[in-house]
Amino acid sequence: DSTMPLSSLCQVVISTPTRVLLNCFDPSTAPAVRDAVRDSGKNLNPIMDENDKGTIVVPMPRPSAETRASVVKQLGKQTEVAKQRVRRIRRGAQDVVKKGKDGKLEGISKDDAFRVGKEIDGVTEEVGGVLDGILKKKTEDVMAI
Repeated sequence: DSTMPLSSLCQVVISTPTRVLLNCFDPSTAPAVRDAVRDSGKNLNPIMDENDKGTIVVPMPRPSAETRASVVKQLGKQTEVAKQRVRRIRRGAQDVVKKGKDGKLEGISKDDAFRVGKEIDGVTEEVGGVLDGILKKKTEDVMAI
């Protein structure tokens, strides 16, 4: 009765959003893998493939509205973390630009420093928009499941 990671016993293939295939490396372990998945407490009902005894088909239940809302909330948190990282990078770049504006960097005029500062702000806003677009698309995808 030892436990092993699923990935060490079989290849996990997501064939459709509602179906997962477990291709066991050693077909003799398939019944034990099937039983372990069934007894995992995840409300799954794995079925041995009739044609290939080393393959287990796991029908996946549709996620509840509560589960989907939780995933969307997590997506929002991850997007905010990404935006914070972008802002941190912007802040570091703006610190260098400020030195240029103050004349503390040799070979960089104040005008160049000001122009680069504007470019940094533009890129930061663009990346924020891309992140928002990805969040919107992924939210739609999750809610459509």
